[in-house]
Amino acid sequence: MRDPSSVVDEIEDLMQTYDVKSIDFADLTAIVKKEWILEFCKELHRQSIDVVWQLPSGTRSEALDHETLTAILKSGCSFLTYAPESASQETLDMIKKRLKISRLSESVQDAVDIGHSVKINLIIGFPHETRRMILQTLLFVWRMAARGVHDCNVAVFTPYPGSELYDELRAKKQIGSLDDQYFHDLLIQFDFTMMKSFCDNVPGWELAVHRFLAMGLFYVISYGRHPTRLIRLIRSLLSKDFQAHNVFEQRVYDYLVRARLLKRSST
Repeated sequence: MRDPSSVVDEIEDLMQTYDVKSIDFADLTAIVKKEWILEFCKELHRQSIDVVWQLPSGTRSEALDHETLTAILKSGCSFLTYAPESASQETLDMIKKRLKISRLSESVQDAVDIGHSVKINLIIGFPHETRRMILQTLLFVWRMAARGVHDCNVAVFTPYPGSELYDELRAKKQIGSLDDQYFHDLLIQFDFTMMKSFCDNVPGWELAVHRFLAMGLFYVISYGRHPTRLIRLIRSLLSKDFQAHNVFEQRVYDYLVRARLLKRSST
């Protein structure tokens, strides 16, 4: 990792040269080293760098304790994406993700309480998963909604070339050649109507149902437990300066924009 002052110098140069207002760190391990991130926050303060920065790709929770969460919020990072992949400890052990769900839950709750906007990324349908393991992830999603998490994405597992699971599935002949159909199937992450499964125990149509229930109930619980968010959404939709705080709000806004455009074109 580079020296924190070097990274801050580059941010300052981008701000001066291109009038940059926001910086995204596409790094899954940006906060693994606590000392580095604390020094980075101090350096932003020392150089009086007023910039919004965030970690939209997902980050590990090991170093995201109260001290770190407070420091990054004060330095301009108010949006965090956690990427535990699964809430089943059996699944995490199987995919060799060194993570404890209990520790992540504590970090997420702390982040919400401090004032961060928090998103969680999860995956269901790993090759070995059972319905019980998937249910553990779904229950975790709904529990996080009740605790104040702002957004959640539940994707269906797809094997990417180069990954260990991909090699295992190729060896079992569950993946054929890398043709157009294979890459088309990877779009299942973005298309709720696709019903592809690489899971030995759960078919594709059932994974699609689980995914829909997971995210649908997440937003129902989120707005039900935090009605001020619904009021904020309505006010934002009625204003000229709409701001989405999660995927659901963006989709609502997109739908209304398309509806207005269709109405205009028909008159």
